[in-house]
Amino acid sequence: MSASPPRRRTDADFSPSANLAFAEDTTEWTGTDIAFDIAASGDKTEVRFTHVGLTPEFECFDSCSSAWSFYIKGSLRELITAGTGQPNPTE
Repeated sequence: MSASPPRRRTDADFSPSANLAFAEDTTEWTGTDIAFDIAASGDKTEVRFTHVGLTPEFECFDSCSSAWSFYIKGSLRELITAGTGQPNPTE
């Protein structure tokens, strides 16, 4: 039995330039981070996404959670499996 490769983590910080034009407080993401944890899971790869610091108290929480679900479960999955995702054309 071979050892599983180590879990890898990639982080990104958000700056005040994050586009939250739909929210009254456009700085809600300032100081939050996103993280992708990537690990082998049998013969597959597991990707876990976390937006660290995005809390239900934020005005954008529901909209942002829905958008992240679209990008992770839809666009990123399509990019990985088919080679073409669905990026936001205005960003």
